[in-house]
Amino acid sequence: QAPKCRQLSYNLIPSMAAAPCTAAEPEDPFEILGLDEQASRRDVESAFRRQALQWHPDRHPGNAAVARAGFERLSRAKEVLLDNGLRKAALRFRFIQRRYRHHRSSQPAPDPQPRPRPRP
Repeated sequence: QAPKCRQLSYNLIPSMAAAPCTAAEPEDPFEILGLDEQASRRDVESAFRRQALQWHPDRHPGNAAVARAGFERLSRAKEVLLDNGLRKAALRFRFIQRRYRHHRSSQPAPDPQPRPRPRP
């Protein structure tokens, strides 16, 4: 069974606006918490606390399901960044993702017209 993507209503909290997630592309925990790669444990915990206040389900009783999904997303990001093994895996993924984006952007645009086949 494919992993389910948690679509969030980004109108709920404008400061948390981001691209919607897709099941094929894992989310970057550094981007979720708004941190750089050199962030310490203290930085991770303070970023989590700051954003958890915005996403806590108790603060959005009318939209508790959406807020709960956002809060769980933050919790997973914090869990990944506080575990050394998972953090290394996230850093590797981030490195590979950057190389892939750079590779794709450096490729020439595809030719819009199909080229005629040479005659034998």
